[in-house]
Amino acid sequence: MRIIFVTLITMLLSSFAFAQGQPNKSTRNAPSPVITQRQVVELPRPEHKPPKLTLQQALKIAESFIAKEKIDISSYYLFEAKWVLYGTDAKEPRWYFWWVNVDDALGHYVEITVSMEGKPQLHPSM
Repeated sequence: MRIIFVTLITMLLSSFAFAQGQPNKSTRNAPSPVITQRQVVELPRPEHKPPKLTLQQALKIAESFIAKEKIDISSYYLFEAKWVLYGTDAKEPRWYFWWVNVDDALGHYVEITVSMEGKPQLHPSM
């Protein structure tokens, strides 16, 4: 008797879990928008401005900063270099460099950003 009761309760609860509502009539019958090739070509292009500092120039600045600050990165390798918008309110374009230690331990990394004015900034690791 107990097995039958548990089976019925399980079937009842599973029907609630897998129940689906009816789709909205407006979304069910709405035609999908057709976009032509001409409309795609006529889309406005985003504005791309090249950075004032090249990646190579910024990397040299970051490496000079590492040498000046006597940061030992002999057991590190450059893991990532990318162009970022840095900051919370006024986004400032910067180059971001991330060196990771070969031991792959948590917190063993060096992060440096270089502004377009050539000013490096060390970001604290863990």
